[in-house]
Amino acid sequence: MLEDLIHKTKERLKTIEQPKLLLAVSGGVDSSLLWYLIDHCEVPYALAHVNFSLRGKESERDEQLIKDKAKKLKLDLHLKRVDAASEAQQMGLSIQESARKIRYAFFEELMEKKQFTHLLTAHHLDDSFETFLINLNRGTGLKGLTGINQSDKLWRPLLNCSKKEIRTMAEALDLSYREDASNAEVNYLRNFFRHEIIAKWESRNPQILETMQANMQRIQEYQELVDDYLDEKVNSLKEEVDQGYLSYNSIMQLKHPKLVMAELFKPYGFNFDQLADCLNLIQSKFLSGSKFISATHQLVLDREKLLLLETNKQTEKAVDYELTLSPQRLTEPFYLDLTILEQSPADLQEQNSYFLDFESLREPLILRKWQEGDRIQPLGMKGKKKVSDILIDAKVSLPEKQNVWLVESAGNICLVFGFGISESFKVKSASKKILKVAWRQ
Repeated sequence: MLEDLIHKTKERLKTIEQPKLLLAVSGGVDSSLLWYLIDHCEVPYALAHVNFSLRGKESERDEQLIKDKAKKLKLDLHLKRVDAASEAQQMGLSIQESARKIRYAFFEELMEKKQFTHLLTAHHLDDSFETFLINLNRGTGLKGLTGINQSDKLWRPLLNCSKKEIRTMAEALDLSYREDASNAEVNYLRNFFRHEIIAKWESRNPQILETMQANMQRIQEYQELVDDYLDEKVNSLKEEVDQGYLSYNSIMQLKHPKLVMAELFKPYGFNFDQLADCLNLIQSKFLSGSKFISATHQLVLDREKLLLLETNKQTEKAVDYELTLSPQRLTEPFYLDLTILEQSPADLQEQNSYFLDFESLREPLILRKWQEGDRIQPLGMKGKKKVSDILIDAKVSLPEKQNVWLVESAGNICLVFGFGISESFKVKSASKKILKVAWRQ
């Protein structure tokens, strides 16, 4: 089996132009065999090891074994030392999860800095089966049931080998390695599955690893079919999403809306459960402005669309502007031109212009965004009306609502841009001066 493994590894390396490999090593039997394998492939490689300081002197001995061997073979060795327990506490993660993040962040840094073409790890078939069970236990989709996978830059040459086969080959080669005593403890979830589930399962079905390998391969093929379907649907809706929305009509026409929405909005930080809840609200027609929030975006249920909004833009504090009763021009927050007229114009309905009775105004005029509770006396009405009700009646979408500006004088709203002026500030026959407000957004 070893000769076949070396042959396959060499054949794959022939397909890589000028390979420069980074080999992740731990001192255990798996990485020791991988190290032997790569050392016999006659390609340039270096080593990376993370000492997580979890096992005291044992961790130090693991590191020393790797140092001694690297020195003997005259290899570059990249070392990182961390207090994994402390880091896990700070990150709010389990020790295993935080260690994994630290480890791969270190590898990625080395890959970029030293221009390695590929990262190699010693994961094997048992690891892949354990990952399958861990994901199944947590709840997962098809991708989580494919075990441990490889990518263009991340290669796992031992992935089709069982732990038993690896140990047999290592012993036949008389490789030096160290056993991690913590691997026997069942308080870690992976070890629980390894010792309490898989070992007993294997006693009933000695071929369970091979069976699961075939199962995971089959699931991987199904996943590829699903990916093709999702790619087609996502591409058909991407134009809408790029414009910041997804219409309910588009959603309701989908055969599998939950899966498609999960794929569409995954780049914006939304998880599957959020999107499932969002879809339930859409299907129940409970469109009340409900929001779903990720680290960078919001999904907001509007009347006819699911709106995708950038969180930083929505939480940005609006700036108020003070205006004087004199000719002036602004370009921020939008184009605004104030002119004082000595007589009433022939057309008080001029497009993108408002005309206010100058004598009714008091300095300073305040240009600001509308707020909940704002009221204006619409033209022709005796009483006041909430600006929010005016926007609702006009069926203004949420993004448009968040960009509605107004002008107030002495606490009274003179006009709402796009929706008209107040009865209290309209031009009268007796008006001697008129403030013309020309605007363009």
